[in-house]
Amino acid sequence: MAFQQGLSGLRVSSKGIDVTSHNIANTSTVGYKSSRGNFADMYANAVGSKVNVGFGAKTIAVQQQFTQGGLTATANALDLAINGGGFFVMEAPNGETTYTRNGEFHLNNEGYVVNDSGYFLTGYKATPDGKTIQEGVTDRILVTNENIEPNATSQVNMGINLNANEKQPEDTTWVDKPAVEKTSWNPDPKTYNKTTSLSIYDSLGNPHTLSLYFVRTADAGKWNVYANLDSTSTEYVGDQKAKPLLTLEFDENGELKDPTKANVALEIKQEDLKTINEINGLPDTGAGAINIAFDLSNSSQYAGDFAVTDLTQDGYTTGYTVGISVNDDGIVQQNYSNGETKNIGQVILASFTNEQGLLSIGDNQWRETRDSGPAKVGIANTSNLGSILGSQIEESNVDLTNELVNLIVFQRNYQANAKSITTQDTLIQTIINMN
Repeated sequence: MAFQQGLSGLRVSSKGIDVTSHNIANTSTVGYKSSRGNFADMYANAVGSKVNVGFGAKTIAVQQQFTQGGLTATANALDLAINGGGFFVMEAPNGETTYTRNGEFHLNNEGYVVNDSGYFLTGYKATPDGKTIQEGVTDRILVTNENIEPNATSQVNMGINLNANEKQPEDTTWVDKPAVEKTSWNPDPKTYNKTTSLSIYDSLGNPHTLSLYFVRTADAGKWNVYANLDSTSTEYVGDQKAKPLLTLEFDENGELKDPTKANVALEIKQEDLKTINEINGLPDTGAGAINIAFDLSNSSQYAGDFAVTDLTQDGYTTGYTVGISVNDDGIVQQNYSNGETKNIGQVILASFTNEQGLLSIGDNQWRETRDSGPAKVGIANTSNLGSILGSQIEESNVDLTNELVNLIVFQRNYQANAKSITTQDTLIQTIINMN
């Protein structure tokens, strides 16, 4: 019987060395999860026997340990690491769904996000305008190289503080150039108190400078606001002519008496835009009219310096792709030269009731099995799913020091089991020699 026991011990020790060596070999494999051999003893029970001598040992399972690996920063925006639970959901070239923790991704020649083995990273698609993620609509993540279309300015929000101690300008007459002269023009500084400007965009993405002039009136707390475009007459900006674009009136606390009156629909007609370009020596681009909802309701009149406290506008020119980024929620964004970003899709993660039931198929990929249970798919930072970190990778979770110790232990066990076999052989040889 000792031969059987020793032989089983050799098999177990050999399997332990195999598992340990495999772990050591994958110490530098991104996303690798270390394995552990589980062993059990063997007994043969004779009916009525009160003395049971074991038959040795056997390997009952080799389990992978899905503990978190260390995180390392990289220079590749598409390197992704999962900090917490979950697996990336991949599509193999043959259409099979697999799962991985290896987040070393890049673009293939068609713009799809893939790993080094050609598996496609999948996620939820974004709407064509890139503003909304369509949860439940799963597809390969595709990065296109198309320019982003320009967007004409349609909303301007501005907050300013007008100095309550400002005096009325020396010249109270707002002198405007008549339209028939068609010359560039800026108002006389004596006719206004303060000015500021911002860039707006027409339908073709051409930038234009919209200048605002603030004029203190004789009435306390009352200011007139004038505007011109590209240093031309107010004649071409809305329905101003020589009158204000709007009037701001503040109460004794420096707040607007009626914030709704600080909103105005500002229109630059197509023919006026053509004239403005002509005045500045530019060709007629054919851009359409610019219609802006202009909001100055976040303004104040305090005893402080003139300041622009808030300024946003929703227009932009065309832009080309300058990079890709991924946020903690797994949303993949395309970054453009004009400063805009567009959502491409959202990386999804999968979790399993029994991770140990997953079947390893190589290339850092696992396959769903009956033992693992079905994949539960969701987005990062929900339920038991971790966050996704861009420009980082998850290193192997192998503890090299521990594995080297295990290697020595299994080697000693192997030697001890071999010794038990030679001891049994010596005993048998002794008995034979007695005859």
